[in-house]
Amino acid sequence: MLPLFIITFLIIICTVIAWLFIKNDNLKPTLLTYIFFGSTIIVWGLFITGFFTHFSNEVGNILWTCSWIYLLILGVSCFIYETKNSRLYAVSILLISAINLNFYIFSTFLGRM
Repeated sequence: MLPLFIITFLIIICTVIAWLFIKNDNLKPTLLTYIFFGSTIIVWGLFITGFFTHFSNEVGNILWTCSWIYLLILGVSCFIYETKNSRLYAVSILLISAINLNFYIFSTFLGRM
């Protein structure tokens, strides 16, 4: 459970740092950024509550893989789009996407052991 709290803490810290360092009012995050953060919170919430274990192995694996791949694709596209507006949000999105990717790879390899 401790790594989940550390990851959640890192996500919150990245967001707070981005909000604190933005001094210009017209550099607000786009709707795609809000969708990314909301999707990340939903997928992590589903993981923590054990939502994927309520299905059979085949369906659970498909939902598990699709949700993390969706987060990765959304994170990269949001990073590219947000780089034009605010580099600070883009960096925090890239960090969260990297955390999501590392967790997905780690859990996939651990699940196959």
